[in-house]
Amino acid sequence: MFAQSARSGGWKPIVIDQFADQDTIELSQRALKIDFDRLDVGPEEFWSIVNEIGASDSEPGVIYGSGVDHKYRFLEFLFDQFVVYGNQIEVLDFCYDPYRFFPQLKYLGIPFPETCGHHPTPCKEWLVKERFSEGGRGVRFFDDIDIYNSGDYFQKYLVGPVLSVLFLADGKQAVIIGFNSQWISRQDPNRPFLFSGLINRVDLDSEQKETVKSYIDRLVDGIGLKGLNSLDFILHGDICKIIELNPRISASMALYDEAYANGLIAEHVLACQGKIGLRPIADEQIRAIKVVYAPRDLKVQYFGEWPEWCVDRPFPGTRILAGQAICSVTASGFCQEEVEREIKEQENQILVFCAPFENQFT
Repeated sequence: MFAQSARSGGWKPIVIDQFADQDTIELSQRALKIDFDRLDVGPEEFWSIVNEIGASDSEPGVIYGSGVDHKYRFLEFLFDQFVVYGNQIEVLDFCYDPYRFFPQLKYLGIPFPETCGHHPTPCKEWLVKERFSEGGRGVRFFDDIDIYNSGDYFQKYLVGPVLSVLFLADGKQAVIIGFNSQWISRQDPNRPFLFSGLINRVDLDSEQKETVKSYIDRLVDGIGLKGLNSLDFILHGDICKIIELNPRISASMALYDEAYANGLIAEHVLACQGKIGLRPIADEQIRAIKVVYAPRDLKVQYFGEWPEWCVDRPFPGTRILAGQAICSVTASGFCQEEVEREIKEQENQILVFCAPFENQFT
């Protein structure tokens, strides 16, 4: 997604990625596959990356996304070496600290589910959340016998659709790009809130959208957010209550990027420089993206050309453990039911490209 958008903006990106899939490599000047869990080992291991990026341009810039946004030691290294387009580390840390972020919401008069840092009593209808966990991976229902970490916090479980809004900010003001409905995967009972996709349609009236926009304005002004960010919230009854703020580029960018001639990465860079030239496009097209998770341990056996609607395409022979992402599928149209049906059919087709481990020669 980053590489595609950067290409639209006229750049030839070098990508540091957890997977370095086929299409990422095709779109990049160079794609470096690095385990994000090892990003905090120290800057001495990244001089080859520095040399690679530094040799590519006289004034190289860096953009970060999920998986790196809470690796503060690595981010400090990047901020020290390059021009980084995105929120400062202090802003990231503030947004990811529940003991500062939710009190700030209260101070700004923004509603959110009841949240606390101690064992709730009674524990029924409470969630336990890991502080650094993207895509709902570290969110689960809490019970009396549950073991949790010192950095975890607790939030009251509310019933209602989970929605998000993608916006662009320059530190003082914001422009909304689009509202989205989120899907979760029901595949893994241990991860009941695992993110599985988005569609750029929400069941909100104009007044509710304006209310969310007022929340964003207060947050941008109060925290100093810059670039592309997304706000997750739940519609509980008629009230939009904030769940979390993602102070970096989110997956929802994929739903809107092609509507902008230069791509949203270019708009992100400008906004981080204090310039917002973007005006939201009244795009009537319905777009959706969904992550296809492996229902069991699989091995990619497809050697042909992947469909155009498939992104993050793995290489033939790649082994994917149960619960891990295989790739993502995309669909667009003008009828929501047809788009959702197409997404489901594509998901089933992707699984045909794989086979269980035991059916493959190793």
